[in-house]
Amino acid sequence: MAARTRGNVLALFTQTERAAIIRRRIIDLERPKFAPIGDHKRKIEVALKDLGFPLNDEQLLAVEKIVTAEDYVLVQGFPGAGKTAMLVAAVKALRAQGKSVLITSHTHSAIDNVFSRLPGVGVHEFMRIGDEVKVVDAVQEYRLGSKRWPCSNSDDLRKVSERAMVVGATCHAMGHAYFQRKMFDVVLIDESGQITLPSILPPLFAAKTFVLVGDHHQLPPLVKSKQAIAGGLGRSLLAMLCDAHPDMVTKLSSQYRMAEPLTRLPNILTYDGKLRCGTESVAKQLLSLAPLKDAFSCAPQWLAHVMNPANHTVFLDTSALGAAARETPKPYINEAEMDLVLTTVSALTTHGATSVCALSPFNAQVDAIKARLNGFKALSGDDAPRALTIDKAQGQDMDAVCISFVCSNDEAKVNVLLNDTSRFNVAITRAKKKLILIGNAETLRSSPVLARALEFYRAEGWIVPLTIEALDFTNFVLGTFEPSVL
Repeated sequence: MAARTRGNVLALFTQTERAAIIRRRIIDLERPKFAPIGDHKRKIEVALKDLGFPLNDEQLLAVEKIVTAEDYVLVQGFPGAGKTAMLVAAVKALRAQGKSVLITSHTHSAIDNVFSRLPGVGVHEFMRIGDEVKVVDAVQEYRLGSKRWPCSNSDDLRKVSERAMVVGATCHAMGHAYFQRKMFDVVLIDESGQITLPSILPPLFAAKTFVLVGDHHQLPPLVKSKQAIAGGLGRSLLAMLCDAHPDMVTKLSSQYRMAEPLTRLPNILTYDGKLRCGTESVAKQLLSLAPLKDAFSCAPQWLAHVMNPANHTVFLDTSALGAAARETPKPYINEAEMDLVLTTVSALTTHGATSVCALSPFNAQVDAIKARLNGFKALSGDDAPRALTIDKAQGQDMDAVCISFVCSNDEAKVNVLLNDTSRFNVAITRAKKKLILIGNAETLRSSPVLARALEFYRAEGWIVPLTIEALDFTNFVLGTFEPSVL
């Protein structure tokens, strides 16, 4: 991997025309240029006439920018803003112009999300490069080496390279022999805010024009070395170019995920009030829940508040629980918060919610929650609640999300993970209809980002203080669940 990274960087400084062009764009920070829309507009309209789904004005503008770009395009997709739909439309519009397209990302799922929708819009001449186990079933027939794209020798590879006009592969697959034979007109790079500069270079060399799609206000590239981060490796090309040319960024700000109350905090912390609901139905959506029953029929006030569909979000404050809700550091686990999470997600699931997820920044807390969920028969099956780290949750959405912050101590100190605005932004933008935050407000206020969040929740009246009786109820409820049979 290190050798590949060095090779990618060295290629940037070779004395070739292609390397010189890329250096001007990403080192000299040349501004992007676009051809006049002219006749392209009519061609785009014709190409997208039978798309099968509507595009809003922002998505259509992004497609127009991609079609008319002479060097590169920057597209910032806010959470839930339909960037996959925009990319599908862009592929169709580019093919109508006779252009070849490479689609890449650092994850297989991002590519397959686009590819699985292409047949539905009439695009069939696409090919997926990737191991069989990494590609979703809906895209298997389009893999290189399939009946559609046979490849057993170099002659087959040559024929395939001439026929395939839309190709998908991860950034890490760019060393494949196929890419030594093909120069694309356009490369669409999804989730580009999470890709390191060395990893994004091969796709840039593979196409005349590049399109960076992502959100540099969500998680940056994953870099573990503190020295590498200090050297700038943790900053994506998307962030660099968006900061250099903020007026050239095409923004997808109309989102189709979150109910309106759930957009307020990310708007204050990150999006300057620009994140808005795409439709009135999205803005007013509610989680449909049955009346409380069984063990939950005697639910205390805090849980009844959580279970009220009209309450889109709440912060359950454990500050008054004292030693009963303290963290266990190294690994970071908080048993009391875990019981509160399990009680909350089980209440949601057993009363009709089918897409529920528990999140935490800490692996140990997530693993412990998973183990507990797997231990209850009532919380198994297709609609069972899940548990993920915040990092793993990026790119996903759920009807209801419950977040455990874990840190709770007398010193009011938080782990560095809770000081990360980007990670917190990801956490609070996963839920569609209900968001429950659980933590010790007194401890969490030592984090600047969480201090702002808590002040906002206080002003909105969204903080519910818990008493020690809350843990008595969690023990009662969890004690009624039948264990799973292994």
